[in-house]
Amino acid sequence: MNKPGIPYLTAFAINLFIIRYFYGRGADKTGNGVAMISFLFLLAIFIFKLQPL
Repeated sequence: MNKPGIPYLTAFAINLFIIRYFYGRGADKTGNGVAMISFLFLLAIFIFKLQPL
């Protein structure tokens, strides 16, 4: 693969579907927690792995 970020973005998209599921079931706090953890992991991967040094 020429684009190393594609698997990470795919995993993030799957997490977005999980977040929609929890919001649809009325579990807002769980959905917020999953969203926060997903965003933090995406940010950490972007900073440490995808940025050229």
